[in-house]
Amino acid sequence: MAYSREDFRQSTPPRIMAGETEYTMNVPSGDFRIRPNLKVVNGYNELSRSEDGNEVWLENGARFYVDAGGVVEYAAPETTSAYEAMLYERAGEQIMRAVADTHAERTNNPKETAYKRSGYSEVKIGKKTVLYPLSAGHHEHYSVGVKFRNSKDVYISRLPQNRSLESYLVSRGAWAGSGMVTKDGFELTQKGEAINFENIGKGSQYGAKAAYLFHDGRQSDELEIRLGDGNMSEQVIHLKYAFTSVVLRMIEHGVFPHTLWIEEGTANQALRNTARGQTIQTVSGPLSAAQHQRRIAYAAQDFAASQPDIPYEEAQAAREVYRICQILEEIDSSLEGASILADTVDWAAKLTYLRDKDIGEVSTQNLDAVAIDLKWEDIARNGIARTWYQNRDATLATDEEITKAMIAPPLTRALARTTRLAIADPAKLRAITWGRVDEDGRKLTSLPDPWCPELPKAS
Repeated sequence: MAYSREDFRQSTPPRIMAGETEYTMNVPSGDFRIRPNLKVVNGYNELSRSEDGNEVWLENGARFYVDAGGVVEYAAPETTSAYEAMLYERAGEQIMRAVADTHAERTNNPKETAYKRSGYSEVKIGKKTVLYPLSAGHHEHYSVGVKFRNSKDVYISRLPQNRSLESYLVSRGAWAGSGMVTKDGFELTQKGEAINFENIGKGSQYGAKAAYLFHDGRQSDELEIRLGDGNMSEQVIHLKYAFTSVVLRMIEHGVFPHTLWIEEGTANQALRNTARGQTIQTVSGPLSAAQHQRRIAYAAQDFAASQPDIPYEEAQAAREVYRICQILEEIDSSLEGASILADTVDWAAKLTYLRDKDIGEVSTQNLDAVAIDLKWEDIARNGIARTWYQNRDATLATDEEITKAMIAPPLTRALARTTRLAIADPAKLRAITWGRVDEDGRKLTSLPDPWCPELPKAS
């Protein structure tokens, strides 16, 4: 690996980061295939050599496949900046949109589209049937220089690095949440009920997942954050990667403020509470999610000022999160005033749109609110969120940048992998992963260094 854990503990080197995004479509399970719909986007070779063509590597280095439950997942290629991570996530959205459009043409279904949401399911509570909102998955990946622990043991939260990370994640939804209409009203985040910090299983009635996982391998140490909000705001996507990276640097350097730790053993409950706008209990006393994030951002600014080599976008992210949270602290419990952040923050934009449409009751009791809630994550060119941000000139990436990111891999291992695939004999490919290409079981190209764009010799 180009950088060791010691490099991250002592300095601020570039960080590999990328995201996975799940999309749902109005297609019966089992009726959708990726390969026939890649008319617009050139796909590389099928991962498993499956005849249905539902696992492909794209020419920009991304993996594109149908995941469990029929959702379509786009796993972006490895990038070395938050801006690139945002750009390749947006490129994946465009690719998914092109595939959905092509599928609509092929099946003569003009209403076909794709969503960064799974919609709603009907759940019986006693004699009543209620709509329960579902969120599609969105996972972030970061190379890290400190070892986190994955365990079902509730005491892992006593480890300083885990406690710091959990404390940051429980309140991040104050500005990074996508917003969602529930039976209890409007919540800032989409997985407050489901994410579980203390159990890496998926066994709860809400389909709980671990909020984060640490992958400790010989070639790289990777942190996977699984809070589940698939943002539509380019500014928040960028902020999410950049600010999380600088918070990770504070953890790596051992300077995350202990006074901002949440009380031991309360992470899971705290995440649910902050999704509903309640306070969380920290070592220094109760704080709102916005207050908590603002104090973390203040510490991050101090840290960035002490590190001359820290990426500019990360230092700027600390300043921007501080600014946003200052505004959030002035918004009351009814979320009146959220419109001031509607050009940037997803949940504020969605709530403002609902109110502009004179939606009185913002809960699943109101089917008009439910319909808008789902349509917000429609990635169609004229989708609500895409139109909202474009009309407000609140985008970061240009059309030219996104188009390039759809076809050109970043200068990381993604370039080496796509170069290898471009010259390989498709009939002989047997295995493709992020770190290797195996041709007919005899020629193995190992790609252990995620920073390296150069193709090593095949063994």
